[in-house]
Amino acid sequence: MFRVISMIRATAFNATSRRRLFTALLLVSIALRPGLIDGYAQGTIYTDRSTFTAALQSSTTITFDGLPDPPPGVGRSPITVSGVTFTNAESRLFTGSGYLWNFDSSYPVGIFLPVGKNAFGADFSGGILSVNNPFNATITVNLVGGQTHAYNFTGQVGSWTFLGFVFSDPIASLVYDDGGPFLPGAHEEMLDNVTFGAAVPEPYSLLLAPCALVVWLCSRRCNANRPPSPCVRARQNKIPAQFFGIAKFFHDSAFQRSSSLRAKTDTSWSLALDYRSLSSNRNGLAKSRHRLRQNQKALAPAPDPRAGAGQRVQSHPA
Repeated sequence: MFRVISMIRATAFNATSRRRLFTALLLVSIALRPGLIDGYAQGTIYTDRSTFTAALQSSTTITFDGLPDPPPGVGRSPITVSGVTFTNAESRLFTGSGYLWNFDSSYPVGIFLPVGKNAFGADFSGGILSVNNPFNATITVNLVGGQTHAYNFTGQVGSWTFLGFVFSDPIASLVYDDGGPFLPGAHEEMLDNVTFGAAVPEPYSLLLAPCALVVWLCSRRCNANRPPSPCVRARQNKIPAQFFGIAKFFHDSAFQRSSSLRAKTDTSWSLALDYRSLSSNRNGLAKSRHRLRQNQKALAPAPDPRAGAGQRVQSHPA
Protein backbone atom coordinates (compact mmCIF):
# COMPACT_ATOMS: atom_id res chain seq x y z
CA MET A 1 0.00 0.00 0.00
CA PHE A 2 2.83 2.43 0.83
CA ARG A 3 4.38 1.72 -2.55
CA VAL A 4 1.11 2.63 -4.26
CA ILE A 5 0.91 5.87 -2.25
CA SER A 6 4.49 6.84 -3.17
CA MET A 7 3.77 6.15 -6.86
CA ILE A 8 0.66 8.31 -6.71
CA ARG A 9 2.54 11.19 -5.09
CA ALA A 10 5.46 10.92 -7.51
CA THR A 11 3.28 10.84 -10.62
CA ALA A 12 2.56 14.27 -12.10
CA PHE A 13 -1.21 14.00 -12.42
CA ASN A 14 -3.23 17.06 -13.16
CA ALA A 15 -6.39 17.79 -11.22
CA THR A 16 -8.68 16.15 -13.76
CA SER A 17 -6.63 12.93 -13.84
CA ARG A 18 -6.57 12.71 -10.05
CA ARG A 19 -10.31 13.19 -9.83
CA ARG A 20 -10.86 10.48 -12.44
CA LEU A 21 -8.48 8.08 -10.64
CA PHE A 22 -10.18 8.78 -7.30
CA THR A 23 -13.62 8.16 -8.81
CA ALA A 24 -12.49 4.93 -10.48
CA LEU A 25 -10.90 3.52 -7.32
CA LEU A 26 -13.92 4.44 -5.23
CA LEU A 27 -16.36 2.84 -7.68
CA VAL A 28 -14.26 -0.33 -7.90
CA SER A 29 -14.07 -0.63 -4.11
CA ILE A 30 -17.84 -0.13 -3.78
CA ALA A 31 -18.52 -2.70 -6.51
CA LEU A 32 -16.17 -5.30 -5.00
CA ARG A 33 -17.16 -4.82 -1.35
CA PRO A 34 -20.46 -6.84 -1.47
CA GLY A 35 -18.69 -9.74 -3.18
CA LEU A 36 -15.81 -9.63 -0.73
CA ILE A 37 -18.15 -9.57 2.25
CA ASP A 38 -20.18 -12.44 0.80
CA GLY A 39 -17.04 -14.47 0.09
CA TYR A 40 -15.69 -13.68 3.55
CA ALA A 41 -18.97 -14.89 5.10
CA GLN A 42 -18.90 -18.06 2.96
CA GLY A 43 -15.41 -18.84 4.19
CA THR A 44 -12.09 -19.39 2.50
CA ILE A 45 -11.31 -22.91 1.22
CA TYR A 46 -7.73 -24.17 1.07
CA THR A 47 -6.61 -27.24 -0.85
CA ASP A 48 -2.92 -26.83 0.00
CA ARG A 49 -1.80 -27.48 3.56
CA SER A 50 1.21 -25.17 3.49
CA THR A 51 -0.93 -22.23 2.36
CA PHE A 52 -3.52 -23.04 5.02
CA THR A 53 -0.88 -23.25 7.75
CA ALA A 54 0.63 -19.92 6.68
CA ALA A 55 -2.79 -18.25 7.13
CA LEU A 56 -3.05 -19.39 10.77
CA GLN A 57 -1.95 -17.26 13.69
CA SER A 58 -1.99 -20.22 16.07
CA SER A 59 -2.80 -23.88 15.46
CA THR A 60 -2.81 -27.37 16.90
CA THR A 61 -2.48 -30.60 14.87
CA ILE A 62 -3.85 -33.99 15.93
CA THR A 63 -2.15 -37.07 14.40
CA PHE A 64 -3.94 -39.87 16.41
CA ASP A 65 -0.59 -41.63 16.79
CA GLY A 66 -0.35 -43.76 19.89
CA LEU A 67 -4.09 -43.78 20.63
CA PRO A 68 -5.02 -47.41 21.34
CA ASP A 69 -8.31 -49.01 20.35
CA PRO A 70 -10.68 -50.79 22.71
CA PRO A 71 -11.00 -54.57 22.34
CA PRO A 72 -11.14 -55.76 18.74
CA GLY A 73 -14.46 -55.21 17.00
CA VAL A 74 -15.66 -52.64 19.51
CA GLY A 75 -15.59 -48.99 18.55
CA ARG A 76 -16.17 -46.00 20.76
CA SER A 77 -17.64 -42.51 20.85
CA PRO A 78 -16.94 -39.81 21.77
CA ILE A 79 -13.18 -39.43 21.42
CA THR A 80 -11.67 -36.15 22.69
CA VAL A 81 -8.14 -35.16 21.71
CA SER A 82 -6.59 -31.74 22.43
CA GLY A 83 -10.02 -30.27 23.09
CA VAL A 84 -11.58 -31.58 19.85
CA THR A 85 -14.39 -34.11 20.24
CA PHE A 86 -15.17 -36.70 17.55
CA THR A 87 -18.55 -38.47 17.69
CA ASN A 88 -20.55 -41.19 15.94
CA ALA A 89 -24.14 -42.21 16.66
CA GLU A 90 -23.22 -45.94 16.63
CA SER A 91 -19.88 -45.60 18.48
CA ARG A 92 -17.95 -47.02 15.53
CA LEU A 93 -14.81 -44.84 15.85
CA PHE A 94 -11.35 -46.50 15.78
CA THR A 95 -7.86 -44.96 16.16
CA GLY A 96 -5.53 -47.95 16.33
CA SER A 97 -4.33 -47.50 12.75
CA GLY A 98 -2.84 -44.07 13.42
CA TYR A 99 -5.85 -42.17 12.07
CA LEU A 100 -9.53 -41.78 12.95
CA TRP A 101 -11.70 -44.36 11.16
CA ASN A 102 -15.50 -44.56 11.24
CA PHE A 103 -15.74 -48.23 10.39
CA ASP A 104 -18.89 -49.73 8.78
CA SER A 105 -21.30 -47.25 10.35
CA SER A 106 -24.71 -46.02 9.23
CA TYR A 107 -23.95 -42.47 10.36
CA PRO A 108 -21.24 -39.90 9.54
CA VAL A 109 -18.63 -38.37 11.83
CA GLY A 110 -19.28 -35.30 13.98
CA ILE A 111 -16.48 -32.93 15.01
CA PHE A 112 -16.79 -30.32 17.79
CA LEU A 113 -14.09 -27.64 18.13
CA PRO A 114 -13.01 -25.63 21.19
CA VAL A 115 -14.47 -22.18 21.69
CA GLY A 116 -13.14 -19.35 19.51
CA LYS A 117 -11.55 -21.39 16.70
CA ASN A 118 -12.39 -20.21 13.18
CA ALA A 119 -10.01 -22.42 11.17
CA PHE A 120 -10.16 -26.17 10.54
CA GLY A 121 -8.28 -28.43 8.14
CA ALA A 122 -7.59 -32.17 7.79
CA ASP A 123 -6.70 -34.99 5.46
CA PHE A 124 -9.95 -36.69 4.41
CA SER A 125 -10.52 -40.16 3.01
CA GLY A 126 -13.39 -42.61 2.82
CA GLY A 127 -15.39 -44.91 0.59
CA ILE A 128 -15.30 -48.65 0.21
CA LEU A 129 -14.29 -50.80 -2.73
CA SER A 130 -17.04 -51.60 -5.30
CA VAL A 131 -19.64 -49.71 -3.25
CA ASN A 132 -18.79 -46.00 -3.61
CA ASN A 133 -15.46 -45.59 -5.33
CA PRO A 134 -14.89 -42.76 -6.10
CA PHE A 135 -16.88 -41.38 -3.21
CA ASN A 136 -18.74 -38.03 -3.20
CA ALA A 137 -18.22 -36.52 0.22
CA THR A 138 -19.86 -33.56 1.95
CA ILE A 139 -18.39 -31.43 4.73
CA THR A 140 -20.95 -29.34 6.63
CA VAL A 141 -19.59 -26.46 8.73
CA ASN A 142 -21.76 -25.02 11.51
CA LEU A 143 -20.74 -21.59 12.78
CA VAL A 144 -21.36 -20.17 16.24
CA GLY A 145 -23.65 -17.51 14.77
CA GLY A 146 -26.01 -20.16 13.40
CA GLN A 147 -24.87 -20.15 9.75
CA THR A 148 -24.35 -23.48 8.00
CA HIS A 149 -22.16 -24.04 4.94
CA ALA A 150 -21.77 -27.28 2.98
CA TYR A 151 -18.85 -28.21 0.69
CA ASN A 152 -18.62 -31.20 -1.65
CA PHE A 153 -15.55 -32.97 -3.00
CA THR A 154 -14.81 -36.24 -4.80
CA GLY A 155 -12.16 -38.62 -3.43
CA GLN A 156 -10.61 -41.94 -4.29
CA VAL A 157 -10.59 -44.92 -1.98
CA GLY A 158 -7.17 -45.35 -0.38
CA SER A 159 -6.05 -41.74 -1.03
CA TRP A 160 -6.10 -38.62 1.10
CA THR A 161 -7.51 -35.19 0.17
CA PHE A 162 -6.62 -32.07 2.14
CA LEU A 163 -9.23 -29.38 2.73
CA GLY A 164 -8.98 -26.35 5.02
CA PHE A 165 -11.59 -23.75 6.00
CA VAL A 166 -11.31 -20.28 7.51
CA PHE A 167 -14.33 -18.20 8.54
CA SER A 168 -14.92 -14.80 10.08
CA ASP A 169 -17.06 -16.36 12.85
CA PRO A 170 -15.86 -19.19 15.10
CA ILE A 171 -16.66 -22.74 14.04
CA ALA A 172 -18.93 -24.66 16.39
CA SER A 173 -18.92 -28.10 14.72
CA LEU A 174 -18.47 -29.99 11.48
CA VAL A 175 -20.01 -33.13 9.95
CA TYR A 176 -18.00 -35.28 7.56
CA ASP A 177 -20.08 -37.59 5.34
CA ASP A 178 -18.42 -39.72 2.64
CA GLY A 179 -21.79 -40.47 1.02
CA GLY A 180 -21.95 -44.12 2.14
CA PRO A 181 -25.39 -45.82 2.30
CA PHE A 182 -27.32 -46.11 5.57
CA LEU A 183 -28.06 -49.84 5.06
CA PRO A 184 -25.96 -51.78 5.10
CA GLY A 185 -23.79 -49.46 7.13
CA ALA A 186 -21.08 -48.40 4.71
CA HIS A 187 -19.86 -45.09 6.08
CA GLU A 188 -16.06 -45.28 6.06
CA GLU A 189 -15.00 -41.73 6.94
CA MET A 190 -11.28 -41.34 7.78
CA LEU A 191 -9.46 -38.27 9.15
CA ASP A 192 -5.81 -37.61 9.87
CA ASN A 193 -3.57 -34.65 10.64
CA VAL A 194 -6.50 -32.62 11.96
CA THR A 195 -5.43 -28.96 12.33
CA PHE A 196 -7.49 -26.27 14.05
CA GLY A 197 -6.73 -22.76 15.26
CA ALA A 198 -7.32 -19.06 14.74
CA ALA A 199 -6.81 -17.10 11.53
CA VAL A 200 -7.55 -13.56 10.34
CA PRO A 201 -8.24 -13.41 6.57
CA GLU A 202 -6.98 -10.22 4.92
CA PRO A 203 -9.09 -9.09 1.94
CA TYR A 204 -6.45 -6.88 0.29
CA SER A 205 -8.92 -5.58 -2.27
CA LEU A 206 -10.56 -3.52 0.47
CA LEU A 207 -7.44 -1.31 0.37
CA LEU A 208 -8.83 0.29 -2.80
CA ALA A 209 -11.01 2.61 -0.73
CA PRO A 210 -8.05 3.94 1.36
CA CYS A 211 -6.06 4.39 -1.86
CA ALA A 212 -8.90 6.46 -3.29
CA LEU A 213 -8.93 8.54 -0.13
CA VAL A 214 -5.16 9.12 -0.38
CA VAL A 215 -5.51 10.24 -4.03
CA TRP A 216 -8.27 12.65 -3.04
CA LEU A 217 -6.21 14.13 -0.19
CA CYS A 218 -3.15 14.53 -2.44
CA SER A 219 -5.25 16.26 -5.09
CA ARG A 220 -6.67 18.66 -2.51
CA ARG A 221 -3.18 19.47 -1.23
CA CYS A 222 -1.83 20.10 -4.72
CA ASN A 223 -4.82 22.21 -5.69
CA ALA A 224 -4.43 24.30 -2.53
CA ASN A 225 -0.83 25.21 -3.46
CA ARG A 226 -1.60 25.83 -7.13
CA PRO A 227 -2.97 29.21 -8.35
CA PRO A 228 -6.51 28.98 -9.69
CA SER A 229 -7.10 28.83 -13.42
CA PRO A 230 -8.73 31.75 -15.28
CA CYS A 231 -12.03 29.90 -15.40
CA VAL A 232 -11.91 29.31 -11.66
CA ARG A 233 -11.05 32.96 -11.02
CA ALA A 234 -13.93 34.04 -13.22
CA ARG A 235 -16.33 31.81 -11.30
CA GLN A 236 -14.93 33.10 -8.01
CA ASN A 237 -15.44 36.69 -9.15
CA LYS A 238 -19.00 36.02 -10.23
CA ILE A 239 -20.03 34.35 -7.05
CA PRO A 240 -19.68 37.45 -4.77
CA ALA A 241 -21.60 39.65 -7.24
CA GLN A 242 -24.38 37.12 -7.47
CA PHE A 243 -24.39 36.71 -3.72
CA PHE A 244 -24.58 40.45 -3.07
CA GLY A 245 -27.25 40.87 -5.74
CA ILE A 246 -29.41 38.25 -4.04
CA ALA A 247 -28.73 39.82 -0.63
CA LYS A 248 -29.66 43.30 -1.97
CA PHE A 249 -32.90 41.94 -3.42
CA PHE A 250 -33.93 40.44 -0.08
CA HIS A 251 -32.87 43.62 1.76
CA ASP A 252 -34.90 45.87 -0.57
CA SER A 253 -37.92 43.62 -0.29
CA ALA A 254 -37.70 43.64 3.48
CA PHE A 255 -37.25 47.46 3.50
CA GLN A 256 -40.26 47.94 1.24
CA ARG A 257 -42.38 45.74 3.44
CA SER A 258 -41.23 47.54 6.56
CA SER A 259 -41.87 50.97 4.93
CA SER A 260 -45.35 49.95 3.85
CA LEU A 261 -46.10 48.65 7.31
CA ARG A 262 -44.76 51.86 8.86
CA ALA A 263 -46.92 54.00 6.53
CA LYS A 264 -49.99 51.99 7.38
CA THR A 265 -49.20 52.37 11.08
CA ASP A 266 -48.70 56.14 10.74
CA THR A 267 -51.98 56.50 8.84
CA SER A 268 -53.84 54.56 11.50
CA TRP A 269 -52.33 56.74 14.24
CA SER A 270 -53.20 59.96 12.39
CA LEU A 271 -56.79 58.82 11.86
CA ALA A 272 -57.06 57.95 15.53
CA LEU A 273 -55.72 61.41 16.52
CA ASP A 274 -58.11 63.16 14.11
CA TYR A 275 -61.04 61.25 15.53
CA ARG A 276 -59.94 62.07 19.05
CA SER A 277 -59.61 65.79 18.26
CA LEU A 278 -63.02 65.79 16.59
CA SER A 279 -64.54 64.17 19.64
CA SER A 280 -62.85 66.78 21.85
CA ASN A 281 -64.21 69.59 19.67
CA ARG A 282 -67.72 68.15 19.86
CA ASN A 283 -67.50 67.94 23.63
CA GLY A 284 -66.24 71.52 23.83
CA LEU A 285 -69.07 72.80 21.60
CA ALA A 286 -71.69 71.04 23.72
CA LYS A 287 -70.21 72.60 26.89
CA SER A 288 -70.26 76.03 25.27
CA ARG A 289 -73.91 75.67 24.35
CA HIS A 290 -74.72 74.56 27.88
CA ARG A 291 -72.97 77.60 29.39
CA LEU A 292 -74.79 79.88 26.91
CA ARG A 293 -78.16 78.53 28.01
CA GLN A 294 -77.22 79.05 31.63
CA ASN A 295 -76.23 82.67 30.94
CA GLN A 296 -79.45 83.33 29.07
CA LYS A 297 -81.49 82.04 32.00
CA ALA A 298 -79.48 84.15 34.42
CA LEU A 299 -80.14 87.37 32.40
CA ALA A 300 -83.88 86.81 31.95
CA PRO A 301 -86.09 89.19 34.22
CA ALA A 302 -88.03 87.74 37.11
CA PRO A 303 -91.89 87.74 36.72
CA ASP A 304 -94.01 90.37 38.61
CA PRO A 305 -96.14 88.76 41.29
CA ARG A 306 -98.82 91.48 40.96
CA ALA A 307 -99.43 90.75 37.36
CA GLY A 308 -102.35 88.57 36.68
CA ALA A 309 -102.28 85.31 35.04
CA GLY A 310 -101.70 85.53 31.40
CA GLN A 311 -100.13 89.00 31.65
CA ARG A 312 -96.55 89.62 30.97
CA VAL A 313 -94.39 92.46 32.13
CA GLN A 314 -92.41 93.90 29.30
CA SER A 315 -89.07 95.22 30.15
CA HIS A 316 -87.71 98.32 28.61
CA PRO A 317 -84.13 99.10 28.44
CA ALA A 318 -82.98 101.81 30.81
